[in-house]
Amino acid sequence: GDAASRLKTALYEMNLPAGDFLFLMNGKTAVGGVKVIAGELTFKAMNAETAVAVEKGQKVRFDGVVEEGEIAYDILLHGKKIPRGVLGKVEEMTASEKEPFKEADQKIREHRARLEKAERDRQAKEKRSGVICKAPAGNFNECAWICENNPKGARGCQTHREKVTCYRVRCNANGVWADRLNLPAEEGRSRCQAATLVEKCDY
Repeated sequence: GDAASRLKTALYEMNLPAGDFLFLMNGKTAVGGVKVIAGELTFKAMNAETAVAVEKGQKVRFDGVVEEGEIAYDILLHGKKIPRGVLGKVEEMTASEKEPFKEADQKIREHRARLEKAERDRQAKEKRSGVICKAPAGNFNECAWICENNPKGARGCQTHREKVTCYRVRCNANGVWADRLNLPAEEGRSRCQAATLVEKCDY
C-alpha cells in the first residue's frame, strides 16, 4: 500500500486495511497490540510467522521482552529482526473498552435523530399553519387572485385585452382551489396583479 496506510512500530508493522483500529505500542514495557472497532485485520509481531485475524469488537496483544531497557530481538538471516515475546490469544473487548466507541456511535445516532425530528417538526408546522393548497400555496379559506392568459412580462393584469381574465378562487378544506369567480375587467385590473396574489378573502 501507500506510505500513508503503512503502520510501523518497534514491535509490528503492517499495511492498514479499511476499518477503525486502536493500536497500542509501549516501547518501555515492550507491549504492542490492537483493538478493532470496525473492520478486521491480521496482526503479528514484526517478521514473525504466526499471525492472527482480529475482528470487530476483538483485541490482541503482543508481550515483548525488555533487556537492559531495550526491546529484545532475535536476529535472523540477512539481519531480519523478530521481537522476542509472546503473541496473546484474540479476545473480545470488554464492555468498558467498547464504551467510548458506543458513545461516538450514540452521538452520530442522536445527531441523525435531531435532523429527522427537525424535518418532521417543519412538516407538522406547515400543516398546522394551514398551508393546504398548492400552486399557489394557500391556507384554508384564503383567496387567490389569478390573472389568466396575461401576456408574458406584462405589468399588471391586462384585462382590457382579449382572453385576459382575472379570477378569484378560494382554498377549500380539501386543499383545492375552488369557487372560481371571474371578475369584471375593471375590478380585475385593480384586484389582479401580473403575479398571483394570495390573501384573506374579501367576502
